[in-house]
Amino acid sequence: MKKLFLIILVSIFSIESFAQQVWVTSSQLSSRDQLIKLADIRRPEFQDIDLISWHEAQLAHPITREELTTLLQQEEKAKDLSLKGDFKGSLGLYLKLLGQLETLPNVAGIEKITFATLVRIAEISTVLKKQDAGSWWKQARGFVKNLNFKDQQFSPQVIEKLKSVKFKMNKIILTINTNPNDILYIDGRRIFCSQANCEVSVLPGIHLIAAISPGSQWVVQKINISESDKIPKISFLFEPVVTGDCDHPRYVGKQLPSKIKLLARFQGTVCERVYDGKKWYSTQKKPLEMYLPVTTSQFENFEAPTQKSWFQKMVRSPWFWIGAGLVTAGTVIAVKKSQESETVIVPTHTNK
Repeated sequence: MKKLFLIILVSIFSIESFAQQVWVTSSQLSSRDQLIKLADIRRPEFQDIDLISWHEAQLAHPITREELTTLLQQEEKAKDLSLKGDFKGSLGLYLKLLGQLETLPNVAGIEKITFATLVRIAEISTVLKKQDAGSWWKQARGFVKNLNFKDQQFSPQVIEKLKSVKFKMNKIILTINTNPNDILYIDGRRIFCSQANCEVSVLPGIHLIAAISPGSQWVVQKINISESDKIPKISFLFEPVVTGDCDHPRYVGKQLPSKIKLLARFQGTVCERVYDGKKWYSTQKKPLEMYLPVTTSQFENFEAPTQKSWFQKMVRSPWFWIGAGLVTAGTVIAVKKSQESETVIVPTHTNK
């Protein structure tokens, strides 16, 4: 456990401040290299500001500090109730936590929270002698294909229980339609596909598929596969997070992290606009009056970032603590389809 915590500390201390960072994207889906080149363009208005590709930012930081804080608070409440002997209340909160996790991209360590939550639900269900306790142990075991039974984050009793789980089918094939620009994860495992129909082997149970295409936001799909299910094909319909045109831009992604701004270039033009999470501006910091109400506020935080100590940078980062969280058995842990059938299309956003 000490070694694990050292890894967490090294990971956190290496995180730099994102307080003055601007993410760069396009109003059309493109390739990873194209977005990196777009971010690398020299812009006098941004000479002292860190510009990074939207796509790279999403890969490195799939959830915000606010989202992570909500998860940790929910888990802490569930743990406290369990320690006080209120197992029914604790189980209810862990089930709620699982529901929240199923809406997030289970990548970069988030999948560890999900797995630990499944284990905790199985443990408490066993204590309460729930009829579905055995099913929850199967769900937990099936979520991790190659489980390390030497993992020190779980008690010996939990390890033995997971070892005892048996499936009638130890290999179920998912078929996922993808393209070369897409990045795909299943339960935190990066899946590399060399063809349009990507076949992935999984165990029965709950699985969370997270996918992203350059210029889009993360798309998450939950599937729950029993050993007798007909397995559907999975497809993703990606859309850019910025739509509209230079005069009427529209951001359709989820709320930007605090102190992060978005720079968008519009298709077929060299026109660029800046979004601060609430309003659009020109690159000269002027509000778009034709699209938004006139405002006297200026586009703040365009100035060069001030120098801060490494500790100040760490705690002020919107991504502080990503990679840490969740408790299992009282221990803090690190967070860091082949049959022919119907196709499930997963939208990337809902109209706002």
